[in-house]
Amino acid sequence: MKTRILSLCLAGVMLLSTGLTASAARVSGSAAPKTTTSHEWAVTPVSGNLSFDQIGGKVRANNLTVKSLDETIQSMEAMNWDKVIDEMEDAIDDLENQIDIMNSAVSNIGLVKTGLAAAFESLKAAEDVTGVGMGITDGIEKLIQLSYMDFNLKNMKSTLESLEDQLDDLKEQKKDYNEKTLPDTKRQIESSVNQIIIGAESLYMTILSTELQKESLGDTAAALDRTVAEMELRYERGQISQMTLTQVKNGVGTLKANAASLDVALTSLYSSLQSLLGETITGTMTLSALPTVTAAEITAVSYTKDLEKAKEASYDLYAAARTVEDAEDDMEDARKENGKNSYQYKMAQHTYEAALLSEKSAVQNFELSFQRLYSQLSPALALCTTAENDLAYEEQVYQVAQLKHQQGNLSANALADAKDTWETAKRDYASAQMDLFTAWNNYQNAVQHGIVSSGS
Repeated sequence: MKTRILSLCLAGVMLLSTGLTASAARVSGSAAPKTTTSHEWAVTPVSGNLSFDQIGGKVRANNLTVKSLDETIQSMEAMNWDKVIDEMEDAIDDLENQIDIMNSAVSNIGLVKTGLAAAFESLKAAEDVTGVGMGITDGIEKLIQLSYMDFNLKNMKSTLESLEDQLDDLKEQKKDYNEKTLPDTKRQIESSVNQIIIGAESLYMTILSTELQKESLGDTAAALDRTVAEMELRYERGQISQMTLTQVKNGVGTLKANAASLDVALTSLYSSLQSLLGETITGTMTLSALPTVTAAEITAVSYTKDLEKAKEASYDLYAAARTVEDAEDDMEDARKENGKNSYQYKMAQHTYEAALLSEKSAVQNFELSFQRLYSQLSPALALCTTAENDLAYEEQVYQVAQLKHQQGNLSANALADAKDTWETAKRDYASAQMDLFTAWNNYQNAVQHGIVSSGS
């Protein structure tokens, strides 16, 4: 049985192994949901040179691996089976004409043999054997030629049978190629391209998450600077020891070192993202904020319908079904060629049963992974709502602190601490929004493209 699915070295998939911690999925062909909250501190899209919904288009247009895969498909589509079959049929026609001509010539071999026999009889009775001898010589030469032609004729008939078998194989290959090999390879490549896009989206989200960490470190550093200034004043007054002051300053140094490490990490992440997008690698980019997911979108999800759609889109399940089909064809071939009692048929039968079980296992694992993605939606929405409420509360606390400070009832450091708490609440809310978007995107990616590994 011929292999129906081409085994491709999809180097682009390896680009996903970049040590990512976030995993976002693409919402293909849908508009970004709008921000519904009216608070001034809500996370809204900002201007930038790259937005999340641009990633898929840029990867498909510029990523070198994706472009190479596209060339592979175009090369396969350029295959002209009809021309190959026509050429084979022309070769068979030419060979058949040659065989007809040689058949006609070889059919005279009996007459030549009869003529030679008569010539030998004449030779016995002839007084002058010169003319008869020359006739016999010519007859023998002609007989040798005809015998050689007869030998070639048998070879040509054997070649004709071989060409006819090859023609039948070509016609079968054409059908197999058009009905299975080409569509199977297209689906395999499309799945791989989607994986590359997911890798780029995951990098996008990792960068935003890292930027939040960097911002948090900046606020912590500012708070530590205030603490250092306070400690130096207390040290001058003899309230703390030199060791205590040194420990606080060392903490500031460690924090700055961590911030520097984040800068290096961000440069690497930006470079990796630019590489996936097929852009010039500079290590710096400006990213827009992620689209906002609404509660209405979460509640509108239909698990049963989405699961069926996801199964239909899954390349893994498609490939598993193809394996079952191939195994069944092999089993039927073994039955026809060797019989039901042959070991070849029994082996093929077990291979078929194994393929069936493997397909069932693939379906079970897919359903389990899809269920996990679905189960992450509601908790992510609840956490996001909680973070939003916490932010609203911390905003009120900060407003009260401002009023107290204006009235002279709160120190500048205490006001700065209240502001830091408010800023932390902002970042917590932004992080919760990011987690919600990740859960939503992973689920949508499973529904639309049958890719569930991102959330497993």
